[in-house]
Amino acid sequence: MYRIIIAPVLASVLVLGMSGLTVSCFANEIDIEQVGSGAGGTHGVISYASIAQVGSNNEIEIEQMAGSYNELYVHQEGTGNEIDVEEQEAGTYNFADIHQEGTDNDIDIDQDTDDSYNYADVHQDGADNEIDIEQDADHSYNEVRIYQEGDDNNIDIDQEADSYNYAYVYQKGFYNDIQIDQDADTSFNYAWLSQHDSWGWYNTIHIEQDAYASNYAEVEQDGHHNILVGATTDGTLAGTTTDLLRPATQESSSSYNELRSYQSGEYNEAGLYQRAVGYNSADIRQYNDNNYLAVHQTNLGGDNVVIVEQHGDASATIYQDTWSGDGVIVVTQN
Repeated sequence: MYRIIIAPVLASVLVLGMSGLTVSCFANEIDIEQVGSGAGGTHGVISYASIAQVGSNNEIEIEQMAGSYNELYVHQEGTGNEIDVEEQEAGTYNFADIHQEGTDNDIDIDQDTDDSYNYADVHQDGADNEIDIEQDADHSYNEVRIYQEGDDNNIDIDQEADSYNYAYVYQKGFYNDIQIDQDADTSFNYAWLSQHDSWGWYNTIHIEQDAYASNYAEVEQDGHHNILVGATTDGTLAGTTTDLLRPATQESSSSYNELRSYQSGEYNEAGLYQRAVGYNSADIRQYNDNNYLAVHQTNLGGDNVVIVEQHGDASATIYQDTWSGDGVIVVTQN
């Protein structure tokens, strides 16, 4: 077992050297802390770390705090490994690029900037893996890009900013789960989520978006028994009091909500709740047999629009509460 602890005085120093740090063995532990303390207690300007680790039951813990810019690159291969970015805290910019291969691995990232922005690019390949990302930007913006391939994998994303939260997620396999919560004090939230595999079964997506202005989500699920939570077979919204079963939710205090969903396969379900003071739009397509959906729209000052296309044996239940605008429902079943 190796244990490596690196704790520089000045975060602006290139701690690992231009070639970075490479460890290959079992049960390794790398603990990196980059904290700068300049005149008046301010942090240094730049923190940079590059790590490659190969083996099993390895652990990497990283903490970076810089005045302006944190940059992190990690490549980890093996089984039972863990990457914990305990904190990336910068005045302006946090960047993390992480690649992990193997089974039963975990990635945790916490990014916090006083200004803007936070960026995380994560690639994970294997089974029984987990990704947990939390981003907080006092101004703007947060961005997450994730590619995850394998079975029984989980992704949990929590983004909070004054404006502009972006999430791009591609997940491939069986029994996978995506949970995303986006909160923008002004505007806007954007999520593109794909669970795509011709034989991908029992995958679940949970979406919650809350913004003063605009929310947009696009969802693609390919396979059987997939869920954009949550509808029930009797056409009602499911689990409104529990986080894991509650419907996809979009709430805008002044502008619009828009969701586009595509599900291909059998026994899929979609549930959506939208509330706005401007414009609600839902476009949901379901293909093949035994699919069902439920949509609830409330608009205090604009239009509600629902477009549904279902192929095969299917059911759709739609409720619209439109105070001063128009309510439009177009359903095609064949």
